[in-house]
Amino acid sequence: MIEQTGCVPILLAPQKINYLVAERARRSASIGKFPPQSVYHSKRFWLTGWTSPVEFIEWQVEAPAAGQYQITVLAEAGEGTEIQVQNRLENLTFRFADSGWQREAMGVLPFAAGSSTLRLELVNQANVAIKALELLHIEEQTNHQQRIAEFRADTTWLAESGYGIMFQAGEWSYPLRVTRKPGLASPKIFRWCLLSTWSKKRGRVLSSGQQPEEPIISLLRSRQLMRFYRVEPPSAILLWR
Repeated sequence: MIEQTGCVPILLAPQKINYLVAERARRSASIGKFPPQSVYHSKRFWLTGWTSPVEFIEWQVEAPAAGQYQITVLAEAGEGTEIQVQNRLENLTFRFADSGWQREAMGVLPFAAGSSTLRLELVNQANVAIKALELLHIEEQTNHQQRIAEFRADTTWLAESGYGIMFQAGEWSYPLRVTRKPGLASPKIFRWCLLSTWSKKRGRVLSSGQQPEEPIISLLRSRQLMRFYRVEPPSAILLWR
C-alpha cells in the first residue's frame, strides 16, 4: 500500500476546480508511476500499469458543506474500459468511448459535509494510466465557463498568420511554481518547455533542443503572442505552419 501524500485530507473549494493528482493518491502498490523522461521534458509523475479490478486509487477529501461536484478524469485508456468512482454516498461508472489520453466528464457525485474517501476502481481488466481527477461544484460551472470566455484573447491575428499554436497546462504540470518571465524578448524563454515543433507542409519534426525555423522565432517574439499567451508554465507547446 502506498499512502496519500501532500494535503491529507484535500480541502475541496466550491469556487474553483479541485485537482486530485493521481501520483499523490493512496493506492495499491502494484500500480506503477511514470517519471519525467528528463529534466527538460519534466511533467508531474502519473500512474501507469493500472490493470486489475482489485487495484484501487483513492483520496481523502473534506468538503466544507454538502454539495454536488462534476467529476472529470484525465487518463489514458482503451476503448470500452470502464472505471468506477465512489464515495460513501454514491458511485459512478464511466465507459471510455475512445482510446488514448482523454479528458472526460464522468458525471456528478454528491458529497456530504466533512471528510470522506473518493475511490477509483476498474470495472474490467484493462491497462490504464491516470494523471488526475478534477472536481468542480455544479453551481460553479456557469461561472467557470464565463471566466474562460472572458479570459480568451482575440486570436484572429494568429489564424491569419498561417501558424497554429497549442499549449497544455494543468495542476498536474511540473514544476508547480515558476518565476514569471518579464516578456518575450528572447525565444530562449520558450526553449525549456518546447516539446516539439513541426511543419505540416514538409512533414518534418523538430525534437526538443533543436532550433525552430526563423518565422517561428519571429512569432514567439511578437507582442501579439505575448497577449495571447496567458497561462504559465505549459507542459507542452506545439507549433505548426
